[in-house]
Amino acid sequence: MKVLVYFSSVKHKANFEGDRLRKTIVGALNRLEVEYTLDTSDDYDIVHLISPLDISIAENAKLKGIPVVFSALYTEGDPQARYIDKSTGIPHLIPSALKALNYASLIFVPSEGAKAFLKDEGVEATIVACPCAVNQARFKFDKDIEKELFWRYFQREPSKEMIICTGEYDNPDAVETFVQVAKRFPSVDFYFFGQEKKWFSLPRLVKKLIRRKPKNTYFNPLIPDDVYRSGMMNALAYILPGYTMSGVVTLMDAMASKTQIIALNKTIFKDEIIDGETGYVCLSGMDLINTLTKFLNKEIPSTVEKAYQIAMDLPLEKLGIFLKNHYEHLIEIKSEKGKKE
Repeated sequence: MKVLVYFSSVKHKANFEGDRLRKTIVGALNRLEVEYTLDTSDDYDIVHLISPLDISIAENAKLKGIPVVFSALYTEGDPQARYIDKSTGIPHLIPSALKALNYASLIFVPSEGAKAFLKDEGVEATIVACPCAVNQARFKFDKDIEKELFWRYFQREPSKEMIICTGEYDNPDAVETFVQVAKRFPSVDFYFFGQEKKWFSLPRLVKKLIRRKPKNTYFNPLIPDDVYRSGMMNALAYILPGYTMSGVVTLMDAMASKTQIIALNKTIFKDEIIDGETGYVCLSGMDLINTLTKFLNKEIPSTVEKAYQIAMDLPLEKLGIFLKNHYEHLIEIKSEKGKKE
């Protein structure tokens, strides 16, 4: 059995979650010694895709009778790998994503809530919930060098407390709430990491907010994976202040980093974070500000330990076993179908 694990990375661009999910899948297959390829010109028995943009690969595989697997709704923070239309304010599948997913023999999603969402959107393929795995070796709290990497990269002294946010610069709701939060806490540094955009293409409100940002805020493009992970391990909290869906890959990074998650309810599926248990879920930007205030003032408890245990519950080895079993089942179905024909 040989698996094509494919994601159409854009060279010299920070693809963020799509690349990271592909690395996780490949790492899991390595642990189980399952043969895989990243090259579409190779021979393979299974196709595992991450982005709906790669629909042509799914179409070609289906024509050849090769089973197609998608990992969907893990990477909504990555424009190259998102399935949900971010422009409406109410989650709906991008039409091309619906078409791509209906080529699938099997679809993995991160939660039961995500599974129900796809069913409601008209996806007819088999859907299985599989939590996002974590490469536990990447989160070593006993190695000071890993935590120091973030500060060395930005050439700053690790003297201040910090909070991290990820999003997109053309999302005025997220940027405005982020700036409002930062103004409330001048002694804390706030870092916003997002997809690079041309300045002229940004909404006028976003340009105004960035020009007039408080001194304790930093707007940055996406950074190398190890630097980002180092930052998350240093952060007091990871906040999701916008109105577009977040990526589960990044949520799991925060959980594995023992970083407090505070999110608007519209940025997550309802079972990805349990309010008061694995994070805090807020109804509005003001609610998020108030919750963060209470957290920093130690008026509400941290939820990081329970979230950390969830992140540790699916190591790469366990994901590898899960993937291998499902791949083998698909090949078995294909074989039985061939015999009948």
